[in-house]
Amino acid sequence: MSAQSKAIDKILHLMSEHDISLNDIKNASPQAFKIKEKSSLITTVFYYIGGIFIFSGLGVFISNFWDELGFFGQFFVTFGMGFLLYLMAILSIKNNQYLKLATPLFLISSLLQPTGIGLFLDHYSTDPDPARGVLFVSTFMLIQQLLTFYALRRAVLLFTSFVFLGFAVSSGIDLLPFIIEEWDIIGVILGIFYIGACAKLLTTPYRTITPFWFFIGSWLALVSLKEIIEHSMLEVLFLGAGATIIYLSTLFSSRVLLLNGTIAMLWYIGDFSHEYFADSLGWPIILVIMGVSCIGLGSYALKLNRKMQKTKV
Repeated sequence: MSAQSKAIDKILHLMSEHDISLNDIKNASPQAFKIKEKSSLITTVFYYIGGIFIFSGLGVFISNFWDELGFFGQFFVTFGMGFLLYLMAILSIKNNQYLKLATPLFLISSLLQPTGIGLFLDHYSTDPDPARGVLFVSTFMLIQQLLTFYALRRAVLLFTSFVFLGFAVSSGIDLLPFIIEEWDIIGVILGIFYIGACAKLLTTPYRTITPFWFFIGSWLALVSLKEIIEHSMLEVLFLGAGATIIYLSTLFSSRVLLLNGTIAMLWYIGDFSHEYFADSLGWPIILVIMGVSCIGLGSYALKLNRKMQKTKV
C-alpha cells in the first residue's frame, strides 16, 4: 500500500471515529475549497486553450504544406497525429495531474483520425460509393470510442460515440436497397434515437452531454419531419410534434427541449397564419383566446393534480 493510500485510510478512520462528513470539512475551511476550485478551473481553461493552439498549429501546417507532404506524410499528420493524441489522452487519465487534458485531446483526435482514414480510402479504394467509405470510417471510430469509453468511463468518449453513431447509421441506412431512400426519414429516426438515449443518460454521471444531444436530436427530428409533411394534409402533425417536444421538456426538465419545442410551434403558427390568414383581424384574436384557454386548462390541471394527491390513499 502506498503512502497516499495509508494517509487516506487514516483520514477516513478519523472521520468515522468523530462522525465528520465532507460537508463538515468544507464548511470548516470554505476558502481552501474555493482556492482549489478556482485553480482547477484555471487549469482546465489553459488545457482547452492549449488544445486549440495544437489543433490550429496542425491545421496551419497541413494547409501550407499539404501538397509537399505526399500521401504518407498526409496520412501521418492526420491519422498518425490523431492516434498519437488519442494515446496521450489515455495516458493523461492515468495521471491525476493531467486528467483535465484528456477531453481536448480526445476531441482533436476524433477529428484527425477519421480524416486520415478517409484519406487512406480515397487513395486506395476503388469503390465509387462514398457512403461505404463513410460507413467504414464511422464504424471504425465508433468501435474505438465505445471500447475506450467502456475502459475509461469518460463522458467525452460517449459524446464522440454519438457523433460517429449518427454517421454510421445514416450511411448504413442510405446503403439499404429498399424502403428508406429519403434523408428526412433518416433524420427523424436519428433524432428520436438521440432524444431517447439522452433520456436514459439523465440518471447517470454522463448527463453533462445530454443538453447538446437533446438539442441536436429534437431539432433534427423536427426539421426532418417538417420536410416530409410540408404542403400535405399531414402538415398539422408538425404542431403536435412541437407540443410533444414541450411535453418531453417538462418530463425530462430540459430547457433545450422547451426552446426547440417552442420555436417549432411558433414556426408552424407563423407559417400557417402567413399562408391562410395574412390580412385577417380575427385570426390573431383567436390565437390569443386559444393561448389564454391553454393557460387556464393548465392551471386547472395543476389544481386537479394537487387535489388527487391529497385524496390519494
